[in-house]
Amino acid sequence: FYIFDKSLINENDQLNLENVKNIKSNLNVSRILDSFTTEKEDKIYVSYITKDENCYYLNLSSAKKNLNRLVFDLIFKTNKCTKQILGGRIQRYELDNIKGLLLTTSDTIPDKPTNNSQKNDSFFGKILFIDEKKKDVKVFSLGHRNPQGLLVDNQLILSTEHGPRGGDEINKIILGKNYGWPISSYGTFYSNEVIENPFEENHYSL
Repeated sequence: FYIFDKSLINENDQLNLENVKNIKSNLNVSRILDSFTTEKEDKIYVSYITKDENCYYLNLSSAKKNLNRLVFDLIFKTNKCTKQILGGRIQRYELDNIKGLLLTTSDTIPDKPTNNSQKNDSFFGKILFIDEKKKDVKVFSLGHRNPQGLLVDNQLILSTEHGPRGGDEINKIILGKNYGWPISSYGTFYSNEVIENPFEENHYSL
């Protein structure tokens, strides 16, 4: 993590590294997916991947803002690992007067879809609502492949999602709704060996 004065960025959008301060932290990660904070927040939230041999977990942690050292506490970790993790977008959200966070999770290995996004006992392929105080996790919506964008404007939630080839989506996210993956998609496999579309093109039957 780094901090710098925005006024030190020159007219070519360049910054001298001598003006950048490194903030130490206790995070030990394989890859960071997203970070989230606001000017009013006293915390910074980070979603990231940890690795166990050749299997990956999705994590969400938070730390109080501190310019000397960020000490992160774990809020959420997937109960199972998988071969590939994307998504991890974070937004603040309030559900039933409970202040928490929305977190996107992926279920995507090109041309090898699993059914995790349709399983109630899997956190993959979902948008999750996390009660930060109690660390309770609720499946907000399911049937997602790779939701890479997340916007919250009061109660309006929009997500941009990478589908298979030709099947990217923009979705209005509604509590409890099923968004189809891997049953329905307007895309096709990336492999040229697949001729017929393996997916239903109708999302309305879900």
